Formats: sequence, structure tokens, C-alpha cells
Amino acid sequence: MSVATIVSQSTPSGFSAIGIIRLSGDKATKIAANLSNKKTVLKHKKATIRPVFIKKRLVDEAIFTAFFSPKSYTGEDVVEISCHGNPLICKTIINTARHHGLRIAEPGEYTKRAFLNGKLSLSQAESVSLLISSRTKKALKINMQNLGGKNEERVIELKERLVDTLSL
Repeated sequence: MSVATIVSQSTPSGFSAIGIIRLSGDKATKIAANLSNKKTVLKHKKATIRPVFIKKRLVDEAIFTAFFSPKSYTGEDVVEISCHGNPLICKTIINTARHHGLRIAEPGEYTKRAFLNGKLSLSQAESVSLLISSRTKKALKINMQNLGGKNEERVIELKERLVDTLSL
């Protein structure tokens, strides 16, 4: 079963210096090459400045960064396009990616894919959402610990001690 390649804007929509468009899936690097009109292959974790073409018209110059499977957040091929944060530019890049067969990512789908591909535990995946919505410093700290696996290690240790105690 083939999993769809997804696209979305990772930064908040609106006017800003930078807008980040993320692509994840088998077609991510191919679509990035089409957008930049470049045949040269992106390198893992190496940022490269490339033009962005839409229908053969130059619309921006952006930084393309590839993260190849399995060493990416989702465990799939991922390309992040850091373009100028004009909503029209971001929307145009996303719409062009959709035209090439990508679909818009659902909320939390990148993290869901990371969980399904064994990159995050369920506890860590849930902590991503909680971290994003944290409103206090204490909540930030706890959710960062969860993401790092620190709290999960404590639970596993307690579970092992409890099993040992019960077996006695």
C-alpha cells in the first residue's frame, strides 16, 4: 500500500520573513526538484539555495533542505522549503505541489507518521501536541521531558519495579 505524499505550511500563515513548506513521502524530493527546476540531487541535511518556479515563472528563491528516510522526523523522505513568508508565495507553492499529486497534510499528520514509522513513542507523539499548546513554563518543561523520553524512562523503571515486587 502506497502512502500519499503530503504538503503543508509548517509556519503560521501571514506575512513574515520566512514561510516553511514541508513535503513528506516518496514524492517529496521529486516535487522539490520540479519546483526548483533543478536536476541536481538534494543532499541529506544540507541546505541549498534554489529558485522556485511555478509554470516556468520564477516566483521566489528559497532554501531547500532534505531529510532522507529513515533519518527524518517522519521516517520518510522530507523536504523543507524555506521561502519568503508572503502568503501568496506559500499558497502558490502548496497549490503547485497539490497539482503534482500531493495532498494537504491533516493536523498532526507529520507526528502521526513519525509514530507509525517508529520514530516516536505514543507518549512522545502526544507530547508534541501538548508542547505546541503549552501555556506555562512548567507545561513546556514537562512536555519537553516527555519528548526526550525522560518521563517514559521513569514509567518503565516503575513498571519493572512493580512487576518485581508483585512476583515476590
